[in-house]
Amino acid sequence: MPDLVKVRGTYLTAAGKPTEGHVVFDLSSAGRVPSAGVMVDTSPVRVQLDETGSFEVELLPTDTEGLEPANLYYLVSVELRGSRPQVPWPLLVPASAAPEGLDLSSVRPAEPVPTGSAVVDNGDGTFSIILT
Repeated sequence: MPDLVKVRGTYLTAAGKPTEGHVVFDLSSAGRVPSAGVMVDTSPVRVQLDETGSFEVELLPTDTEGLEPANLYYLVSVELRGSRPQVPWPLLVPASAAPEGLDLSSVRPAEPVPTGSAVVDNGDGTFSIILT
């Protein structure tokens, strides 16, 4: 089984107080890692914020060696109490983030991904959306 990456984040109100809500990570399509005999569960992962407004979840890296199809990404949806749901945005979870994990506050949301497209990590901290 490939190593998972801890993804975490904290959501606060404008007054700096913890907020209530949840974050959903939805893999862009079904995947598998044939060399490891792994089928990827594509059920959305819904994570409730705790009393500090924080969450932590372990996700399969989107650049896992041998992952098919290539160019998978997670669509992230954030729903906070008293706020309108945010437009889902694409997230790549690199395997290189495994040692420390990935903090969503350090990730700049990319533009919404049109249907029939893929998000590609350019390797320099930027991402491209490829229309297919």
